[in-house]
Amino acid sequence: MTLTDSARVLLRQAQSTCRGQAGYVPVTVLLMLDHGRPAAAIAQDLGLDVSSVYRYAQTYRLQGLRGYLAAEQPGTGAC
Repeated sequence: MTLTDSARVLLRQAQSTCRGQAGYVPVTVLLMLDHGRPAAAIAQDLGLDVSSVYRYAQTYRLQGLRGYLAAEQPGTGAC
């Protein structure tokens, strides 16, 4: 997965804002995929099932960044 520069900046901002909250993991997954990390390694590093990593990636592909953030953090749009 390759993110646009603007998506990367927004995800880094969300990651900073969400540190220690539930929204941290979904944004970190996308950033790690953007860096070329394998899904299995991301899952292991973040304590997720590999299927969750693939689900996050699929949600991003289908809904775009705004939809992704809304889907992963309902009611807040970020965290």
